[in-house]
Parts: sequence; C-alpha cells; structure tokens
Amino acid sequence: MSATFTELQPEQLIGIQPNSDNTSANGDEEGGWLQVYKWCLNNPPALRKRLYGSGLFTTSPAYSALVLHLDGDLCGKAELHAVSQEVNPENFDLQQASGRGAYLRAVLQNWLQAEDDENLIFSLAIEAIETWLLAGLDTQREYPENAQNPEAILLPLYQHLQGKRAQKKQKKLQKNEKTYQKLSHEAAKNTAHIAASCPHFAKLCQQLQPFLSL
Repeated sequence: MSATFTELQPEQLIGIQPNSDNTSANGDEEGGWLQVYKWCLNNPPALRKRLYGSGLFTTSPAYSALVLHLDGDLCGKAELHAVSQEVNPENFDLQQASGRGAYLRAVLQNWLQAEDDENLIFSLAIEAIETWLLAGLDTQREYPENAQNPEAILLPLYQHLQGKRAQKKQKKLQKNEKTYQKLSHEAAKNTAHIAASCPHFAKLCQQLQPFLSL
C-alpha cells in the first residue's frame, strides 16, 4: 500500500492482524480470512470507536481508519457461507466481479454489525490481490481480474525483476513480504492503470484518499 500511496509512511501503516506461522492450526487459511472474521467478532462497534483518535490503551496507537481486506475467491468457499448465514449468496450474481464484491461487502458488514462508519474501509480484491499486481506489471493484459492462477503468471514477471539473482528453478511465487514489496513497488508505477482495470481497487483508492493528508 505504501508503494501505491506515497504520501503514507511505513510507520503510518499498522498491521493489527497477526501473521500466520507454521504453528497455525489451519495453515495459510488461519492467517487470512478466518482471522479477519475473528477480529470482526472480537471488536464490536463500541470497541472499534475507541480505536479512533486516542487508541484503546494509553500505549496503543490511534487509528484514523481501519482497512479490512478479503479476496473474491472466497465467494465459493462453503466455510465462508457457514459463518455468514445471514447473508444469502443467492441474492448476488457471483458470476460477476461486481456481484462478488457486493457479496463480500455484505458479509463484512454482517460480521462487523456495521453501523455508519466512515473510518471503515473495505479492500475487496477480485479475484485476489495478485490480480491488482498483475494489472500494474502487465499493462497489455485485458481483464486482469479474470486471470486464472495469477500467482503463476506473476512468477516469470518477478524473476524478470530479479534479473541475474532470479532462481530459475523456482516453481512457485513465494508469499513473503520481500517478494510482494518488490512486485508492488514496480506495479505502483502504473497505479492509474490498475484503477482503470480493477474497479474494486479504484474504490479502495477513493476511500483512502481523505486520510492521506492526516
């Protein structure tokens, strides 16, 4: 995010979701949407409001906004539907990117017991955040949000960025901070194209803009 919004400094981006590790009961999944779900349940509206301005405790940072991220490929998961039964997926056109985004937004609002809160920002990547990177790295690609297995497409692009340091035998894109920083800093050179190609990214940019001068 700091690569795209250069007004933001690293110390202004504070992760509040614990990272997964090898001890996580459900592997990568436990470090992703399930932790978003648990955070929402553990932070009802009254508690969230105390995070803004002064922080929850005297040693806690004060937050200007909270960004919650989900990937669109969750829409087909039975596990997601099981913890979101109040939101009927049949009421949304999940064959369309707009429908998947609307469904995930409704799911988050349900988890959050959402009241009107302009400090809550939903980051909904269709189908995954890798498609946003792909849009910025391969500007000739049409409809990057429809890319199948974007991580596999990103691998040769990442190896090209690495140059002589690239590991030619690498078969999968490593999901670590160093790799994604390299990709995002390069993709951020084409932020306008990403926004034009990925409507949900454009919506995220629009929602974040008022907070960039804080």
